[in-house]
Amino acid sequence: MAISAVVLAGGLSRRMRACKALQPFRGRPLVAWTAGAMGAASGDVLVAAATGWARRIGAALPRAVRVVEDSRPGLGPVGGLEAGLRAARNPWVAVAPCDSPLVEPGLYGLLLAEAAGHDAAVPFLDGYPEPLHSVFRKRPTLAALERVISGGGGSVRDALRLLDVRRVGTRKLLGADPLRRSFWNLGTREALRRAEAALTDL
Repeated sequence: MAISAVVLAGGLSRRMRACKALQPFRGRPLVAWTAGAMGAASGDVLVAAATGWARRIGAALPRAVRVVEDSRPGLGPVGGLEAGLRAARNPWVAVAPCDSPLVEPGLYGLLLAEAAGHDAAVPFLDGYPEPLHSVFRKRPTLAALERVISGGGGSVRDALRLLDVRRVGTRKLLGADPLRRSFWNLGTREALRRAEAALTDL
């Protein structure tokens, strides 16, 4: 199945008081790490940026990575995911947040295989859903997001309730990513420091 990849990089981090996507991690911006990892899973990589940030984020990325702006500002991941899905060239889309720079491409291979016959494959790590590390079928997911947005906004989880979702449990997830690095959330400077220290110690 042909797949595109969308990195969600919208908005400013209130905890960092800066653009989260451009925070340095091991010498490169977070978004560059995440886009590079997703490029190993797909030849069509997009970054969904907040309004006004596309140029700055695009300057930190290879030319092959397309940057799109949220078409509906203020909706958070829902708006970014909608913009990314609309621009995606393929019928399936892998999604990752920009503050997960260590995503494993193999995780998305697993999710894509698990998604066959469904609208989406969503990791449930220790029973907790990770919708921003998922694989979605483009057309039904766009329709679900439209319903959520037209209802006054909401979350990606609200859209999941309108889809046929394949839940992928911890045992299978650890087969693709035994160290759980895909799910490391480096959304604060302290988390970035801890991750860099952990990687140095390996």
